[in-house]
Amino acid sequence: MIVPSSKDAPTNRYFSIEPEEIADIFTMLDKPSEAQTELLMSLAVDPSALSKDWLGNEATIRSANVEFLPGNRFEFEPDAHGDTLPAIIIEAKNEAGDLCDLVAIRSDGTWALWLGRVALLGLEQVNAPRITEHLIVHDTIFDYLNALRKGIFIGGLKDLMQRER
Repeated sequence: MIVPSSKDAPTNRYFSIEPEEIADIFTMLDKPSEAQTELLMSLAVDPSALSKDWLGNEATIRSANVEFLPGNRFEFEPDAHGDTLPAIIIEAKNEAGDLCDLVAIRSDGTWALWLGRVALLGLEQVNAPRITEHLIVHDTIFDYLNALRKGIFIGGLKDLMQRER
């Protein structure tokens, strides 16, 4: 898998990345390895979560070697300055449902954002009309995937709630 390197690009390059470029990069990533797929299945993630969301829209999962950075951020291997690890990569959308970021997920549930443009996953559902259903808040990123991405996942919410007690 080859991801365009930004080492020679201006430091503000990430601010100018458009949704189409994010989509192109995501499409270039590898499909999950057999081991990654088996791990997701062992965590009781619904097999259909690998290819669609709760509305039946295409929502594929990809894979890449990434460096996890402080502050829940990550960098793709070509731009990494430290050790890289294999991770599952999913798309993150903004309030309007537009692709705005990529999320890396390690096998232990650790997650990170590439561009840091979203505060939570499922943001496109927050303002959606609801008559009888409430907005589901998932405890783990794997719960979010297993629900075919219906609802939201707020990273660190569980830790924050435990600290408040």
